Amino acid sequence: MLYICAMEEKYADIINRAQEIYMRYGIKSVTMDDMARHLGISKKTLYKYVTDKTDLVNKTIENQLENEMCRIKMSAESAKNAIEEHITISKSVIAQMKNVQPAVFYDLKKYYPEAWNMYQCHKHEEVFKTIKDNILSGMKEGLYREDIHPDVTAMLYIQSVDVLFSDEMVRIMSTYDFPTILIEKIKYHIYGISTEKGIKEFKKQLEKLYE
Repeated sequence: MLYICAMEEKYADIINRAQEIYMRYGIKSVTMDDMARHLGISKKTLYKYVTDKTDLVNKTIENQLENEMCRIKMSAESAKNAIEEHITISKSVIAQMKNVQPAVFYDLKKYYPEAWNMYQCHKHEEVFKTIKDNILSGMKEGLYREDIHPDVTAMLYIQSVDVLFSDEMVRIMSTYDFPTILIEKIKYHIYGISTEKGIKEFKKQLEKLYE
């Protein structure tokens, strides 16, 4: 039993650290030899936990998405209102994405279809539901306008996320960093759907994104 627990702990450590390495350096450029060296283990040891690079990429993306959903749920539970919830979640995403190479998403899309599909399903199911629920909560609280369509607005938000990882946006990121671009996207979204009360609340909360 102790051996199994130790194996699980080692596996979790490898996946978490591999995720950080891929996000920092990109995926395609990091070989399994490079990964083993970064992790401070032999390639033989690495292959005890994954079958090949594709398996490692899939596991790191799955891990990232699970962690993201945990952060989203914690943010939803601790927030006082819909706008604070959106700000808290966005701040977490900004912190997570601050040092991510834009090439990561290009690599996933082109070379790792299974991992890319996981990301797409997560976005169109979990993230969509999170945004829709946030919109419904904000409407009930009088922070978001009553004349918006929750499903359509959430869908448009998801589509705007796609734009962040387009080839054109990768070029734009050579001029503006990801946090700057994401904050402008958040402002565009919230100002577009908020009531006067919501705008006042958003302006009070906005500074948290820059902390």
